[in-house]
Amino acid sequence: MSVNDTLKVLEATRRQLEKEAATRHIMLGNLPPMKFNLGEKVRFTFNGHELVGIVKIADFGGSFEHDYHSYDIFAEDGYFYKHIPEEACRIAE
Repeated sequence: MSVNDTLKVLEATRRQLEKEAATRHIMLGNLPPMKFNLGEKVRFTFNGHELVGIVKIADFGGSFEHDYHSYDIFAEDGYFYKHIPEEACRIAE
């Protein structure tokens, strides 16, 4: 593949990524700010069980399949819970 061919592929990829980013921005444009911060201790419900843990990752808008915020939480039971919806979380006192 020549340098020019490589540049064309890179430019096409850049345009596609910009298009996807613009679509995602429109999709997430009406979301409120996130309620919890990294390192914050939260109480959350998972499969009907109430757990307590520390927010390790905050996903604005969750994943591409969702339109809500979610968190990855390291719980006191020693497990790492991923994509916990914000509505399932509250501050741990």
